[in-house]
Amino acid sequence: MRPSLGWRILAGNGVPDPELAAIAHGLPEGTIGRARPDYRSLLAGSALSVSQCGYNTALDLLATATPAVLVPFEAGGETEQRLRAECLAGRGLGRVLPESELTAESLLHAVDAKLRATPPGPHGIDLGGAARTVAIVEDLFRLHGRPEVLGQAPVPPPAREEGFVAPFESRGLNVVARNGGRESARLGFVALRNALDEAAAGGRGVRFWWRDDDAVAASPALDRLIALAEAHGVPLLLAAIPSGIEPSLGERLAVAKSVSVAVHGLAHHDHAPPGEKAAEFGPHRPLDALVADAAAGLRIARARLAEAQLLPVFVPPWNRFAPDLAAALPGLGYRGLSAVPGPAIPGLVRADATLDPIDWRGTRSVRDPDTLLHDLAAGITRDPSRPVGLLTHHRVHDAAIWAFVADLLAVLRDHPAVTCLDPESLFSGAMVETGAAASNLPVSPAARTG
Repeated sequence: MRPSLGWRILAGNGVPDPELAAIAHGLPEGTIGRARPDYRSLLAGSALSVSQCGYNTALDLLATATPAVLVPFEAGGETEQRLRAECLAGRGLGRVLPESELTAESLLHAVDAKLRATPPGPHGIDLGGAARTVAIVEDLFRLHGRPEVLGQAPVPPPAREEGFVAPFESRGLNVVARNGGRESARLGFVALRNALDEAAAGGRGVRFWWRDDDAVAASPALDRLIALAEAHGVPLLLAAIPSGIEPSLGERLAVAKSVSVAVHGLAHHDHAPPGEKAAEFGPHRPLDALVADAAAGLRIARARLAEAQLLPVFVPPWNRFAPDLAAALPGLGYRGLSAVPGPAIPGLVRADATLDPIDWRGTRSVRDPDTLLHDLAAGITRDPSRPVGLLTHHRVHDAAIWAFVADLLAVLRDHPAVTCLDPESLFSGAMVETGAAASNLPVSPAARTG
């Protein structure tokens, strides 16, 4: 262990003062003290932490990214702290020393090993639980807490701080973006409603469908996605990464309503040369390698998911693929393709994403809602026959993205001009030699909404 490092031991109020003084006898002044309100700041400046792994301790370690030796409490068959400690250790944040193996020698050995270990990289755990919880409660209230549903008196809206992203209120158009209070989405939703009204007045329907990418396992974010789809009655196509599919995904989808799974490439690995846009199935690789990986993706997805859950639809990561690969997909067993708008492919039903609300190259939050909605309204006015394909990525959504998607679904689901397309029906349409043109996509009568 590094001799230049000293120890600071903090004890809670459960240790009586006389006992604490006895423990501190003979030690340098300040070595032992009581728990303190600036603990997290102290922890952030420490080379290493030695502790059990209670909930608050785990959060402090995640917030400060301080390396740790963890001795979880396990008396009486307790497992909570051990599970939490192993989770941190699995991300390189801690080293677990079982309580049953704790000695002065084993502790010093664990401390020395952790100090010599390579510092962990970013842990990737979202610490915004408070904000996320508020967003979930707001969604639940907006979807299920309406007075006309619950038979209660109207509840006045809470006071809102400037910059708060409020849920969309269909009658009041009261959406405020995080930009100093400017109502950037209000006029956009007005424009969208006007475009839908014009389409309905002209006897033209607007078809809508929804795809979400990068699924691998059950998670709170996936639960929220499915709950949002079910609350609005909108079928969902979930593009899953075959090599990453965990058993929990199939188990979760077994109890989900109107969720189908597409094949999202193979492993979502970027094979593009440096300086070029990311692609797993781009033209940079030999065609036989692309075909082999596409075949493997379908084979693995079929092995890991129930037959009823999976659609043989190819969704290339980053929406990029070599044109020659598309021609080979029908021979591999695929019957559909979904990327970004492109030409029809013989032997495939093609349905592409047209609306991605995420600002991937900037904030990675929601793009400017006003621009998004005005562009969507203009596209509907220009060609109502072209389906609106919403593309989301549940694993990276923040509160603003969740709110925008919920607001958009509320408008589209309630408008009589809109038909929600069921992916299963969408991709099981008649296979024509020239492929399915956007204007000829099949529609399930059962999927009609409004």
